Amino acid sequence: MPVGRAPGSNQYRTRSRANQMRPSPALMDQATQTSPTPTKCSDISIPVGPPDWSHGKHPDRQTKLRMAKLNVPPVVLERLVQDPDSSVRTKLAVIDRIPPAILELLAHDQDDNVRWLVASRLDCPPIAMERLAQDPDYGVRTQIARNSKCPPQVLQLMVHDPDQVVRQRVARHPNCTADLLAQLLQDEHPEVRWLASHHPHLPRATLAMWQLAGGT
Repeated sequence: MPVGRAPGSNQYRTRSRANQMRPSPALMDQATQTSPTPTKCSDISIPVGPPDWSHGKHPDRQTKLRMAKLNVPPVVLERLVQDPDSSVRTKLAVIDRIPPAILELLAHDQDDNVRWLVASRLDCPPIAMERLAQDPDYGVRTQIARNSKCPPQVLQLMVHDPDQVVRQRVARHPNCTADLLAQLLQDEHPEVRWLASHHPHLPRATLAMWQLAGGT
């Protein structure tokens, strides 16, 4: 069914607050694109510090930032997840091939930007996605709803999201199922209903019944 333009919409208008307090474009690109082969520890000279620096407790901030970008053992990453410096945890959230267990820990980070970056990753684990789909921050939930790898069971958690922009993203998601679309046809917001009614996964029979019942 051809997709038109939603009545009264500005081509799926979005809210400016979704872009507020978000990471830089460079970090966004790192989170959503495949990075080059990660740097090995042997390729970078790290200053020698106290005996426990290898556990992620080096006192120098620049050293910790470099450690966050290295292909280091999980025990070091686990220490860096707890680092009080949010810039260290931000760097950690965008490194390539990070273990799923570390992403699950970062999904609970106190910094909205760190959680936003985790939500943007295509390799975000399902458990972390479930957590972030119920995040208190609107922007984080929107990123999960935009993540192309978001499975139907996680989209289900956002069908009744309090923010209509999140529900619009769910209604447009390529993994949205017929059952979820049927629920979205009953949404209180007209744009959400319109998007659901034009989704390619919505059965024609369901659409016809909705229209006969006066759906708009």
